[in-house]
Amino acid sequence: MVLPRLALLALLAPRVGALVPTLRRPAARRAVARALDDDIFAEMGGGDALFPASADDALGHPDHDYLRDDDGSCAVDLDAVNGLLAERLDAKRDRNFPRADELRDELMRTHGVRVWDRERTWSAQPKNSFRRREPRPLPEAHDYARGGDLSAPVDETAVDALLLARMHAKMGRDFGRADALREELSRDHGVRVHDGTKTWIAGVAAANTDPWARPADDYARAPGRDDGAVDLDEAAVVALVQRRSTARRKQNWALADDLLDDLLMIGVDVDDKSKTWRAVATTYDFPEDLVEDAGVDVDAVQRLIAKRSRLKLRRKFHEADGIRDALLAEHNVHIDDKKRTWSMQKRRLGTKAELVPALEDLD
Repeated sequence: MVLPRLALLALLAPRVGALVPTLRRPAARRAVARALDDDIFAEMGGGDALFPASADDALGHPDHDYLRDDDGSCAVDLDAVNGLLAERLDAKRDRNFPRADELRDELMRTHGVRVWDRERTWSAQPKNSFRRREPRPLPEAHDYARGGDLSAPVDETAVDALLLARMHAKMGRDFGRADALREELSRDHGVRVHDGTKTWIAGVAAANTDPWARPADDYARAPGRDDGAVDLDEAAVVALVQRRSTARRKQNWALADDLLDDLLMIGVDVDDKSKTWRAVATTYDFPEDLVEDAGVDVDAVQRLIAKRSRLKLRRKFHEADGIRDALLAEHNVHIDDKKRTWSMQKRRLGTKAELVPALEDLD
């Protein structure tokens, strides 16, 4: 009996309404759409073809999120299929892809079930209805381009053959052999392969673990900006500046900040914008005769003033002002930044025992 589409929908309304949550799933929508596109409803005897074969198929299984997407005419062991689907999903979540592939093959071989991962569906068909997919033909050439120093001597014919063999191994999911070929390229030919950019470079030393890494920035001593009074071990300064540049390139900001503090401690300021460094004085002169009479701990004061100078260089002016105010209010030490000196007011300066705790608090 042939029914108009509107009459068909009216007859099916109670069952479709019960499946509204399910119809939000692409698989269920496609199943209903296919049935509604048939103008003949086979006198309502084919109604089961509109809906999943069981409640588990309609609402999904609690252990996996795949839905059955077929007409339900092929009998399968649902418990076994759902168990294998759940186990395969766990294997994929654990990134155990070889095991997931084995379970996919077992579903097809044992139960005639094919899995569609993108749509999150599965369908069952008679086992003899599956045609074995023809293997994808292997390419006759690789798609890697040479980069880096093109003048570096290398046997390109041998390299091309190894790259092609490695590509074939990867396409066959033989990743162990692919890794062995990559090591052979590095060991015997000095060739490094970058799979992300599809490039290879020759003439790479064995000790160079990352030939594609961006080199650290070169910093130079700023001409005419040094404080001549500062005595520096320039080789040690260059080594520290280079270590800091490498840390910044690797985004190790904590180490870069620690190295900057070390540089400032020895009187070196770094300008990252101009890629230069310069010697700066972080200590101030003082009247030795007055200080001796007051019994002040000169080393403690000088360390505080040096710390204040480093904070100013790093533009931490609020903390630098705190040290200045503490020296003046608590220890009667006055700082003259223009003359780069410090002195005492008329009242007695704090003793060493009074000054050291303040230094510890500021640290």
